[in-house]
Amino acid sequence: MPILPVAYTAVLSELLYAHSGEMAGIYDLDLRWFTHVNPAGVELLGYPSEEALLADPNHSLRIPPLTPEQWQHLCDITRREGHHELEADVRRHVGEPFRAYVKLTYFEIEGRSLFLVSITEHSRLQRAERALAHSVRRFEAVFTNATLGIIVCDQPGRILSVNAHAEQLFGYAPAELLGQQIEVLVPDAAGRHHAQLRQSYNGDPQVRPMGHNRPLAGQRRDGSVFPVEASLSYFYLDEELYVVAYLVDLTAKQAAEQELLAQHQRVARLNAELEQKVVDRTNALMLTLEQLENRSEELALALQAEQTLGELKSRFVSMASHEFRTPLTAVLSSADLIEEFPGSHQQAQR
Repeated sequence: MPILPVAYTAVLSELLYAHSGEMAGIYDLDLRWFTHVNPAGVELLGYPSEEALLADPNHSLRIPPLTPEQWQHLCDITRREGHHELEADVRRHVGEPFRAYVKLTYFEIEGRSLFLVSITEHSRLQRAERALAHSVRRFEAVFTNATLGIIVCDQPGRILSVNAHAEQLFGYAPAELLGQQIEVLVPDAAGRHHAQLRQSYNGDPQVRPMGHNRPLAGQRRDGSVFPVEASLSYFYLDEELYVVAYLVDLTAKQAAEQELLAQHQRVARLNAELEQKVVDRTNALMLTLEQLENRSEELALALQAEQTLGELKSRFVSMASHEFRTPLTAVLSSADLIEEFPGSHQQAQR
């Protein structure tokens, strides 16, 4: 590409600046006001001349004026990114305020920090177009970054749009699914009936889940099949019906459910074993208690026999002591008398 001479560049810049239909101005960040404004900007802001505009540094264009914190944030983000765009209500020197689209571009000359300011008044059509552009960007952000698969088909079942998650879900490269029939994502057994189901849905479109609580399956590009949950929605564009499918891979969910079921079964088995152990221990305890009761009866009988024997011994001692007391007393008296006459000459007394 040929390089224009400096003179040509200066002339071209002057033409673009002076004859532009949109406002262009140089804003000095230290002075907090414009140092240059093109004729379109002077006219847009309602000043009689550029000199009058430049001589009005206390005039705030934005409604309401920015706070010091907001102004500092605006300067910081424009410096960091190089440019910044925003919408604002702009006050005229003479005339009614207007809604405008403001574009700021940061640059430096001879150590001075400057903004190139471009201000475009919004017409009703421009506002509508900008709102539409914002809506499209929001839709694209939601569609692209959704964490579930989204597929848009026309009435004959051709795939028109696929988000990245759906492509990853079915193992296809970007844009590889576009133009293919939706049945390519359905296993053969179900795919034979899918066309009839699709025609039935086209005849009475509704926002509803697919399968009516029956498990569904999706088919990846490599032919493998996986469980999937699908919901349908629809919209009309130029009287043409379009169907939107929302898809969620249930592989991890089903694995978790199987693991949970296995855990429930294990807990139930442990509970049954525990209950059986409790029954066995209870039976053993009852048997032990029965044996203890029998042993208690035996001990009671033995104690009763011991008491009876003791009573017999006591009665025997009482009877023996009563029966032997009199004769023993007589014997003792006789012995005492014999002891009193120890000599042989007392034999008669003895």
